[in-house]
Amino acid sequence: MITTEINITGVNKELLTKSLEKEYGCEYTFSSKDILVMIREEFYFRISSNLLTTIILDLSNEDTCHIEITSGGGAYGIIGIDWGAEGSNNKKIVKFIKKLCEDNKWEIENITNNE
Repeated sequence: MITTEINITGVNKELLTKSLEKEYGCEYTFSSKDILVMIREEFYFRISSNLLTTIILDLSNEDTCHIEITSGGGAYGIIGIDWGAEGSNNKKIVKFIKKLCEDNKWEIENITNNE
């Protein structure tokens, strides 16, 4: 399982959430006042396994959004090789968020990867 955390300031929260929902077509979305959880599952042929991705947006701060992206379940076989599917998936989502920030002049404070 791989987790990536991103903090963004100056963000338009509605545009961010709508853009992520549109781009990743999540099978399950939960929303409360300050938290949005998006979950999707995708089959990867190269590993013959499903990869589950969870994106959590903490929208509780007025001007900052904390995002956690977790991908897991892509490991294959007894020793759990994922052939890079989990990391590749997170990188794809981070790349999309970076482009969105660049286009809208939002500032990324930090990006942290946890494996």
